[in-house]
Amino acid sequence: MAYLERYPDAAQLVRFCFAVAFASLGVGGLFGLIQALHRTGIYRGVVSSTDYYTILTGHGVLLALVFTTFFIVGLFIWAVTRSLERSLYSTRLAWVAVGMMFVGTVLAAVPILAGLTPIEMSADVLFTFYPQLQAHPAFYVGAALLIVGSWLAGANYFLTFREWRRDNPGERIPLQTFMVLTTMLMWYLSSLGVAVEVVVFLIPWSFGIIPEVDTLTMRTLFWYFGHPVVYFWLLPAYLVWYTIMPKLAGGRLFSDPLARV
Repeated sequence: MAYLERYPDAAQLVRFCFAVAFASLGVGGLFGLIQALHRTGIYRGVVSSTDYYTILTGHGVLLALVFTTFFIVGLFIWAVTRSLERSLYSTRLAWVAVGMMFVGTVLAAVPILAGLTPIEMSADVLFTFYPQLQAHPAFYVGAALLIVGSWLAGANYFLTFREWRRDNPGERIPLQTFMVLTTMLMWYLSSLGVAVEVVVFLIPWSFGIIPEVDTLTMRTLFWYFGHPVVYFWLLPAYLVWYTIMPKLAGGRLFSDPLARV
């Protein structure tokens, strides 16, 4: 039975995640092209120089944060349900997680795009959002929702695995689910830094609740997240290389235990 027929709820979630991911890739890629043309001086008729960092922020946020997170969440929903041969623990929880991520994306995108209009709200802070550059509060709230939503999506994977383990005691965890859970453990640890930065410091600062934040502390918290986040992007590629590409090539995985190492 085809995946779409066997797991229609999960398939709908995957389609939604991929739709948002590739829409973000398209818009972010367009911003990158505009940025490159402007920076090289080939053509500067799309945006003015004063809007350059608005375009640069949109490019970085949409590609580095939104595209990757939605794509990985969608891929992992597929991998967990397929490899465990069961539906997600909670479809409702999955939609809450994905919905939270989507609302967060919209909230963060509004002040970024508003920077191209006369509206007095902006988020020209790049994807690193270093203080003392300050964005509109909606940007930080949106970033927090995107991260927390991904945490909830991950919780659903672990709960689904728990149900599978209860029904299959003593069996080896399927490789795809093993890779998903390992990646999510790393994601929880690494994204904690940026979550603390945004929720504890930047949101109150942007609302004027606290007068200032320490720039060095904020950068340290961001790069506590920023350095390992590349492995959040890389490990799903390993999932594809080890569990999908061999089948597409008409071969088989050389060593399951070695892939887990």
